[in-house]
Amino acid sequence: ALEAMACGLPVVTSNKSGAAELVIEHDAGLVCEARDVDALARHMMTLIDPEARRLLGARAREAVLPLTPASMTLQLVLLYRDLIAAAVAVRDGDEKPAAL
Repeated sequence: ALEAMACGLPVVTSNKSGAAELVIEHDAGLVCEARDVDALARHMMTLIDPEARRLLGARAREAVLPLTPASMTLQLVLLYRDLIAAAVAVRDGDEKPAAL
């Protein structure tokens, strides 16, 4: 779905996909319950309207623009930094391990 969004295409996805949160947050496509064939058909019918396709496609493109390789790498580095800092704090007795 993210690749389609990057091309400015509106997407119809299920609430079980990784893209669903991004689609909902940016109103950048249509999300239905997984295996809800009727909702999927309704959403696909919505996209028959050229203006709906254009609007959702433009929002989709805008939603994924910040997801560059550099920004995703930075997010991963910051996550690892925080995880290492937490592990060091636990090791040094400064903090109890977080419950999972």
